[in-house]
Amino acid sequence: MTDYAPSSSLLIYATWVAVSLFVVVAALLVVSVLVRIGVLFKEKNKNKFLQQWEPIIEQSFGPKATTALPELNPNDAILLLMLWNYFHAVLRGKSKAKLNEFAYATDLPNYAEKLLKSPSAQDRLVAIMSLGHLGKKTYWQTLRELAMEEDPVLSLAAARALVQIDAVSAMRFLAKLIVHRIDWSPSKVALLLKEAGADAVSERLREEISNAPTDKLAHSIGYLKFAHSYTALPVIRKFLKMDAPEQVIIACLDVLAGFKNPEEMPDLGDFLEHSTWKARAQTVHALAPDDLPLVRMFISHPSWRVRAEAAKTLGQVGVQEDKELLIRLLQDPEPWVRYYAAQALGTLPFVESRELETISQNQQDPHTASVLKQVMEEKKVYGEVA
Repeated sequence: MTDYAPSSSLLIYATWVAVSLFVVVAALLVVSVLVRIGVLFKEKNKNKFLQQWEPIIEQSFGPKATTALPELNPNDAILLLMLWNYFHAVLRGKSKAKLNEFAYATDLPNYAEKLLKSPSAQDRLVAIMSLGHLGKKTYWQTLRELAMEEDPVLSLAAARALVQIDAVSAMRFLAKLIVHRIDWSPSKVALLLKEAGADAVSERLREEISNAPTDKLAHSIGYLKFAHSYTALPVIRKFLKMDAPEQVIIACLDVLAGFKNPEEMPDLGDFLEHSTWKARAQTVHALAPDDLPLVRMFISHPSWRVRAEAAKTLGQVGVQEDKELLIRLLQDPEPWVRYYAAQALGTLPFVESRELETISQNQQDPHTASVLKQVMEEKKVYGEVA
């Protein structure tokens, strides 16, 4: 048998492979160390920047504003804009005007405009937020164009900035976008509408939602919570009287649950003529007498989701006669309907714990009985029963 001896060329090749791997690993280690050093350096600079500028901004909206401002390094402008936006988010009233004076003194509007052209989405988002807080119509057309862009985060941020500048004018074209842009975050749209106010959003939302295609209704009807009831309720009634899809009915019932029953407001006519705006505002969330029959109609709907939503709604706006309907729903074949019916019974102010206990004892489903017992305990804890 002959011994196998590797050729010299093979040994040289193996050596070069080993050396190459060593060099690559060493290079990666060096790069990772340098990156870490860079991160630490940037973090140190950031902390140093915040320590310098945060007290200056705080003084700007106080009684002793700093008149001699340090020179701002253009590379730090993004940090100052972010810090300035943070203060805008947490402050209210006259302090915001003081913040804007500080912004112009440090040329922040100019930096914000430049950032709109940045390739970084985060930089452009900071710029958009800044222009909204500045509240100047100078940036109106730019923000309007940004609100039409495909990016859901940047376009919604631009929409909010427009509302901050002029809510009434903004809603003239934003209402259509709000209805059709299903990629916009519903929670952030809700904040936008709340910020705009019912006077600005009511009529525009009514018009757009009334004429919206069916596939846009389920996600947009809920926004009517931010409209005046005298504007929103006719739209809700229209869809509830139609053969609307399940999700549309659920959305409509959810909106109805946010309004008040007229029986809770016996002097409604007096409120309408009251001398104070707060008293007149009580009429805004009042249901009409024919709204409850609309809700009751859905407790026998083929979809258990609709029946469950009807139960939840009756828990918010129901009257004495709705108690029997909810007790009947405790026998529903769908567990979730029974669950929400039990919760609704506990929500009604005229159903006391003693009565709930009797209803619970008559239940064959142990889960429903358990929910009713939980509701009784909650009534005791929160003092809803004398």
